[in-house]
Order: sequence, then structure tokens, then C-alpha cells
Amino acid sequence: MANTENSRESRFAIIESLLLWEGEISNERVREILGIQKVQASRVLSEYIAYNPDHIDSNTLRSPYKAQPNIIPKHSTGSIEEYISIAKFFDSSDELIVDARYDLTTPTAEIISHISSAIRKQCGLKINYLSMTNPNGMNRIIYPHTIVRAGRRWHVRAWCGEKIEYRDFVIGRIKNASIIETVSKNTIVSDVDWNNKVELIIRAHPKLNSDQAAVIKYEFFSGSTSRKLLIRSCLLQYVIQDIRAAIDCDKELPPEYQLAVLNLSDVKSYLF
Repeated sequence: MANTENSRESRFAIIESLLLWEGEISNERVREILGIQKVQASRVLSEYIAYNPDHIDSNTLRSPYKAQPNIIPKHSTGSIEEYISIAKFFDSSDELIVDARYDLTTPTAEIISHISSAIRKQCGLKINYLSMTNPNGMNRIIYPHTIVRAGRRWHVRAWCGEKIEYRDFVIGRIKNASIIETVSKNTIVSDVDWNNKVELIIRAHPKLNSDQAAVIKYEFFSGSTSRKLLIRSCLLQYVIQDIRAAIDCDKELPPEYQLAVLNLSDVKSYLF
């Protein structure tokens, strides 16, 4: 019974994502994505509509069914990333959406597996770590609790046995790693900067003219003058760098910087 429920929920999530981002759903599209026959596709569609009548335009009586405006997701995350993942995995062609992002620091499976194992076991990890201070590498004992993707880099948040504090380590700079069975005494619960969340307010860069600022407000803020983001304090710097928000608006200028931090005085102590 549980497997049946999970299977149905998975199908509903896929259909909902397609309906949300493509604006309609058809028997043909369901067959294409789910790899099922016409009769089964009709049954799946009917079941989805029965559970979610508010998702379908009431004027649509047959396939393709048009989506109601402003669907509130019930089964999917509703994110475009989820839709891209579905389309990329199931579609025979990848020409509709092309992801032009390049990850230059893809971590190796070997390193990730050691980190993941240490996190699950809540034990230590001996790593050889490259840094600008020690470009030839230095051995460290760390106790990791979370793998983080920040911008285009992968990090592991961990207690550092040498610095006696929680730190971020770039996974792409870990040359090798091995498990240490010592149980960690410094877990995610005691990582204050991880558990503390701060509000970051971003706005259009003040050096933009009014017309240019209006473009930024439309693109990023849905017409509002600013946007608030709730971020773990230890990740704040990475977010600001990734979205290219200016901190010093006299030096970090448009067009390179089109956003700016509005509440710098509130978050400055968390920057490094």
C-alpha cells in the first residue's frame, strides 16, 4: 500500500510540475514522460484531476488540459529546478532548456563518500587539505555535519580539530580523506553560526538610474523596492558573492554589480 501511495505521489509531482511550467498537460505528454500506454495515461490523468480539480481550467473538457493561473503546488516543490530535472531526465531532446552553468569544482565520489560516511556515523575525518596558506597540503582532523553547495563550489561544514572551531572546507581542495572512528563531541546542534539565521535585505544598486532600477525591481523583487532573504549566518558571505550584491557601493559599481546589500550594518559582523 505504501509503495502504491509513493508511486502515485511521484506521478502527481511530475504531472503537477509539467502543468505548472508548461501550462497544460496532455495524454500524449503523460505517455511520453511516464512511459505508459494511452489507456493507463488517461487513468493517471483522470486520477490527478479528481484529486486536484482546482489545478485545471474549468473550461477545458478534454486533453490537453489547460492549467489554472497561479497554481499552488501540492505534490511538487513548484521550483523551475525540479521541472528542468524532470524534462532533462525524461525528454528525448534537451533543446527546450539548456543549462549553461558549469561546475568547475565537481567533487569526486571517493571524497564525498568519506564525508557522507563521517556525517552519518558522526565521527571524524582525517583530510589532506590544500589552501592558499598551505598550497602543498596540510593534514587536518575534522568532524563534518553538512555538505553545502554554495554558488559554484562545494563545501563541507565541520568542526576543525586544529582551529578548535566550526569552519567551511572547500571539498575540491581535499586531496584525500579517511575515516577516524572517534565520535564527534561537536555536532550540528552546537554550531551556533549554522543554526543562527540572519535577514539579508537586497535592493537595486543605488548608482543605477530610476529606469534601470525599475528593471531590477521587476526581475528580482516582483516590483517591490527590495527583497528579504533568511540565510544561515555562516553562509551569508557566499550568498552575497553568488548574487553579486555590492557591499561597498562606491567601489562595486554597475554594470558588474546591479544589486546591493541594504542592511549592511546588521550583517557586517558575519562577513569575512
